[in-house]
Amino acid sequence: MSPTATKIRSSWRHRPGATQNAASDSPWPPKRHGMSSVCPNCKRTIADEETVISVDDPEDRSVTKQVRTCPDCGAYLSLDQIDGLEFPTQAQFPTQAESLTSDEFAHFRLIQMLGKGGFGTVWLAEDLQLDRQIALKLPSFKRPDMGNLIREAKTAAKLQHPNIVSIHQVGESAGQVYIVCEYIKGMDLRALLSKGTPPIAQSVELLRGIAKGLQHAHEHNIVHRDMKPGNVLVDDAGTPLVTDFGLAKRIDIDESISSRGRIIGTVMYMAPEQASGDSDQVDRRADLYALGVMMYEMLTGERPYRGNVQAVLHDKVNEDPAPLRRLLPSVPRDLETICLKCLQRSPARRYESAGEFIAELDRYTRGEPIEARPVSSLEYAWRWCTRNRMVSGLAALLFASLIIGLASTTTFWWQATQQAEKARRALYASRMALATYYLGRGDITTARSSLDEFLTPELAHLRAFEWYYLDSQLRRFKPTAQHGNLIHDVAMSREGDWYASVGDDRNLRIWETETGKVLREIPARIGRWQAAAVSPRDNQLAAGSKDGSVYVWDAVGDAQRPPRVIQHGRGVSRLVYSQDGRRLFSAADTGAVRVWDTKDFKLISEIPTGKDGLVCLAVSADGATLVVVGSGGMIRAWEVDTRAKICTIEAGQRVEAVAMRADASQFVTGSYSGMLAIFDTKTGSRRQESDTDYGWITDLDFLDDSPIIALLTSGGETVFFDTEEFSQRNMISTHDRAGGRLAVSKDGRTLVVGSRNGMIAAIDSSDFRSSYVMNLGRPVRTVRVVSDRVFVASGTDGSVQWMDLDKRAIRPLEPPSDAGVAEIACSQTAALIAIHRPNGQVDVLDASGTPLRSIQVGAGYPVQIAFSNAGDRLLIAKNATTLLMYDMDPDQEPLLSNRTTITAPPSDGVIRDVCFSHDDSVVAVAWDEGHVRFFETDSGQWRAKALTFDDLPVSLAFQSDALAVGLRDGDIACFDSKSGKERWRSKAHIGHLNMVVAIPGSAAFASVGRDRSLYIWDALSGDLRTGLLGHRHQVFSVDATADGNALVTSGLKGDVRLWASRED
Repeated sequence: MSPTATKIRSSWRHRPGATQNAASDSPWPPKRHGMSSVCPNCKRTIADEETVISVDDPEDRSVTKQVRTCPDCGAYLSLDQIDGLEFPTQAQFPTQAESLTSDEFAHFRLIQMLGKGGFGTVWLAEDLQLDRQIALKLPSFKRPDMGNLIREAKTAAKLQHPNIVSIHQVGESAGQVYIVCEYIKGMDLRALLSKGTPPIAQSVELLRGIAKGLQHAHEHNIVHRDMKPGNVLVDDAGTPLVTDFGLAKRIDIDESISSRGRIIGTVMYMAPEQASGDSDQVDRRADLYALGVMMYEMLTGERPYRGNVQAVLHDKVNEDPAPLRRLLPSVPRDLETICLKCLQRSPARRYESAGEFIAELDRYTRGEPIEARPVSSLEYAWRWCTRNRMVSGLAALLFASLIIGLASTTTFWWQATQQAEKARRALYASRMALATYYLGRGDITTARSSLDEFLTPELAHLRAFEWYYLDSQLRRFKPTAQHGNLIHDVAMSREGDWYASVGDDRNLRIWETETGKVLREIPARIGRWQAAAVSPRDNQLAAGSKDGSVYVWDAVGDAQRPPRVIQHGRGVSRLVYSQDGRRLFSAADTGAVRVWDTKDFKLISEIPTGKDGLVCLAVSADGATLVVVGSGGMIRAWEVDTRAKICTIEAGQRVEAVAMRADASQFVTGSYSGMLAIFDTKTGSRRQESDTDYGWITDLDFLDDSPIIALLTSGGETVFFDTEEFSQRNMISTHDRAGGRLAVSKDGRTLVVGSRNGMIAAIDSSDFRSSYVMNLGRPVRTVRVVSDRVFVASGTDGSVQWMDLDKRAIRPLEPPSDAGVAEIACSQTAALIAIHRPNGQVDVLDASGTPLRSIQVGAGYPVQIAFSNAGDRLLIAKNATTLLMYDMDPDQEPLLSNRTTITAPPSDGVIRDVCFSHDDSVVAVAWDEGHVRFFETDSGQWRAKALTFDDLPVSLAFQSDALAVGLRDGDIACFDSKSGKERWRSKAHIGHLNMVVAIPGSAAFASVGRDRSLYIWDALSGDLRTGLLGHRHQVFSVDATADGNALVTSGLKGDVRLWASRED
């Protein structure tokens, strides 16, 4: 079958129409024995009251006759003499012709073949009697046995449920059996899975729907026995329907068609009892096993067993499947438990019913504990022992010998505890990395599930900076929605409580923002929807169709009221309402923009777009001014009422998005290359322009009347940009990396982003207006935290800037100098700043930047500065062999006292970094000749043993008793600060590493480098916890706030960024 499958509904009538065979020895009518009959095919004795159905007389279809079918093989038994009617036995069932010589078959006109497979062919056809399109199934069995076909039709006809496919009619014409089904476009689950594993939320909904269909069948004593993705259809609304009950078994009758020892079903999905040939033991739990296999495949992309048929059959009966999270750690633990319970080899260990399975999924969705418990390691071991008795017996003897020889178990208990904690930390690191990955893809649901694992009491202690940072990002998202395929446009309601989306599937869907649920679905009458817009005045909804029509609904919740239809002319690709809601603008890829009065929808004006066609347009709040962007890069501004051209601008590149300020004073454009430009509407002059490095800007819009715009990048981010300061304020990952469409509520607080992969994300934008980014306009070599939102940054030109992020205030503490680059250090404990000026002077300032003390240390060589963690010492490394240590008390005069001169061992290099240990008892010093040495502050002595490296150590950071050394080639090496023993080493960055810093309270290090990345590393294991992207160029510096709730970074482009993990 092709990926395009059919969905079959309603009831059907048997229409056998074969002409009677004249042979005198025909077995029909069957022999009668008292009040029963004997089936001539399978010899079963059948009571008269069993399975009576109605069929049409083949000579006169207006006449209905009563016949009975054998409940085992499906053969027909006549209850009365019907002249001219013979019902074929199993050996007489006709087979499909190899080809059809006419476009008509029976009373159907064949339009198009939809699929062909082992079953036969499926056609899109027109029922000439009822004047409707249907799907026509023409079976072709290779064996003469056609009883299963009748069984399928008979069984399926009794099942009427939204998640089960039903049938219209079954009949026979010219020796060909046929089944008539309603035609609805969709795909089977196998085709859906071939596109990749669905998001977790979508998988759960699909499984819930399939289980509901099975539950209905089981309640009618019917077991499917051949559940597999190919037998589940998914319609365009995402609803799954179970189909093809060709191997179904009635629980309330004896099994006679499939005797014991015969394997029935599809090998990959059949239950162990089916694989072993115990078909008479198969019950509803076999369907739940198959559902577990499908769940396994949907969550991991793999099947639980692999190999040839013999290997799979053997493993199903004898081996347990691998846990899902071993294949894909992002699978939620509860879903793994539910799946593995379905896949238990013993039916008694599975769920008793599909209803129990549904209840477990409901508990998972609501965030409640599930009732199933995961199989323990002890139970896994016991099962292995029962399957491998000889080996396990020998192992038991060996284990007993070891136990006898052990003097104590305390050491092993301690080691096991340490290993368990190590495993939990590794799990945490992998989940944080996965959450970052899924957030970057716009898969909010899966990213959320990776974080939620650590809400449990036993894992909550692992949560650190990266968890809270990702949580703060995800909390801004409303529940995501899945349109199903490429989204052409999205539109947001006035209040932001619902939004609309249109895509390739020809459906306009209306979603509730707070729940992500579909409120209404409107299929396109002809063609497909390509554009959507909502009036900011009264929530009037407009949708543009490829057939050139615009449909307008005054009330989206009133499904009975037909829409108003406006004829634009060509396929409508753009729709925009003015902010006052009085005008609607419609446009195609070519031709004029048409302006409609929304009161009576009379045409007000037509504005030409030029020969090159239209890419995008923007409208002023009152609808009086229109900006049209052509595909050739030409931008034109128009007065709508007079059709007078205001200005013409040649952009010089392909402009992809445009938005206009409410007062029509200026408009902003975003290009394919990432160029962002602001134009004066009246004169057409460029006010500002910059290559943002965002890549393709796919859409943008202003947030209400503010100067801030939201823009979408091809990198998957939504960027909040201040057009007055012409700088980025914030950024978040919202969609896949193929672009998207954007819509904003009237108050600008709610955004909706439609992705090309069908995902829709709704965001609360209020937090993103505050700035998390400031730009100094020059490369920033070093940034240091003074307090939570106050920083000091030094430029490569020697300048030093004091920055208040909340007030968006920047003022210089040191002007640019040709003499060299200033070095800075900050003490958050003492609220002090130290600056080494190019003239050799070190100044100490308070948190506001007021000078307190100056020290002359000499010029002509690099100087490194560090404050102790307690804020009571200042260390200045003035040259390769001399360090100055000052005692410090901010509450007394003088501020600095008791200078101690520390003479370092001879060195041919210069000092690159100095750092105090967490308790200030040790100072680590790095020389560029490849050594790191330790000075003990209490004894005043250097340790004899130094750390030696082949590469240049550029940065040092202490985290408890661990010292991280950042090397120029991108490595981080971590050592025990007391013994000097190396704990781990990681290739942290591609290219140069610039800085590493400890994150307080997180047992983690943060590092930055030339590869533009900010990475978080587990201090104990060296595992990567997460990588945060935001800088477009090299990142020079990173620092952490004293509470560990935020990081601040600076880069080559002069951008200083705050990464806040908590809002409180």
